[in-house]
Amino acid sequence: MGTEQARVAAADPWALALPVLAGPHVDAVPALLARVAALRGAGAPLFEVVVGTPVAAYGARLTFETGRHEAVARQAGVGDHPWGPPDWVGLRTAAGGAVRAKAYHRRPPLVPTLVHRGMPATARPVMAALDGQTTEVYAVLPGATAWERFAAEALAPLGCAPARPGVSIVARAGGCAVSVRHDGDELTGITLFATSDALRPDGAVEAEWLAGMTADEAASHRQRVAAAATVSRTPGRRYRMLAWHYTRAGLVSRAASVHSRDVLPDH
Repeated sequence: MGTEQARVAAADPWALALPVLAGPHVDAVPALLARVAALRGAGAPLFEVVVGTPVAAYGARLTFETGRHEAVARQAGVGDHPWGPPDWVGLRTAAGGAVRAKAYHRRPPLVPTLVHRGMPATARPVMAALDGQTTEVYAVLPGATAWERFAAEALAPLGCAPARPGVSIVARAGGCAVSVRHDGDELTGITLFATSDALRPDGAVEAEWLAGMTADEAASHRQRVAAAATVSRTPGRRYRMLAWHYTRAGLVSRAASVHSRDVLPDH
């Protein structure tokens, strides 16, 4: 880190971290800085930083806790959400300078028949997101399940086979989670998660995670993980959760939740 960067980071670490996290979405940085400042000014603490690959598909993805306060929801642009104030709000950048907000609810008013659509029967829903016409339900699998068995069962509704995860995943209780996304009534995506309970120490996780990337992707990943560390106040391990997102075409992206709190709370 150069002298000028160090000075900026000391004065306001967000001013240095957010452009790095945004990656190629450089046009979105001014709006992202303003949105983050508004949320922090309203008292919303950082909850999660997601670092995904390919970076062009992710840019910056940060989630903040709202405390279910209406003022925070308004600052995030989701004050009129049909489910009421969310428990968390995620900011995400896109090409062209856009910054979108996504609301997440711990106990949303879902129609009971929608909760397990496309999910393993034993999955225990823990939160959901309604974003326009898109509904995504997140769930944890109870007990210790082998990753291969879990992945094959979870992806069966999409009709695609799981790719090798590329990292060692230990079968432990609460180690597997899943989200199922519907656009209207159409199943369009499933994401598989390995939680920190199922992951090896950070060094081993990072080495395996980077092994499947190009040199440029790996360098970008390291830079964004380091940027996340400058704005996070969460002690302990860096890699809290890994994710693999699938559509009917197969695996389309991977992501890591870094320097975050427990991102799929089981309560």
